[in-house]
Amino acid sequence: MLIFTVHGTNAADLSDDGEQWWQKGSEFQKKLQSRISEPLHFFPFHWSGNNSEFERRGAALELLKHFETVENEGIPYGAIAHSHGGNVIADALRFSQIEFPAGGVSFDSEVKTKEPNLQNLHFWFTVGTPFINPIRSFFLLRMS
Repeated sequence: MLIFTVHGTNAADLSDDGEQWWQKGSEFQKKLQSRISEPLHFFPFHWSGNNSEFERRGAALELLKHFETVENEGIPYGAIAHSHGGNVIADALRFSQIEFPAGGVSFDSEVKTKEPNLQNLHFWFTVGTPFINPIRSFFLLRMS
């Protein structure tokens, strides 16, 4: 099973390997593997970690690309996040159900929904995620 790990705010590090929970070889990942008989393959997802809704949404679109790549390969996967990394995952899942207009989204765009297409996503969970929602609704609603 492939597991995407998504760090939170101010926790960015360019290295895949390290001691932070989301990096390969971390104590968290060793303990998780010791409790699950199936081999786990971790994919640390890198984003800026800036405390910015704009940054999190951009990271979500990038994470969704990774999800779609794995989907196309038929690989089962999951995602684990901390802090605002959970918002990155939540936005990626939300974006997976939106059919974006070819020219991008604007205030007069008609945003259409589509059926979820992440059939190989087996789980996702977050710890300490401050789910904040005031702007998301505004972003997804069609303005008239």
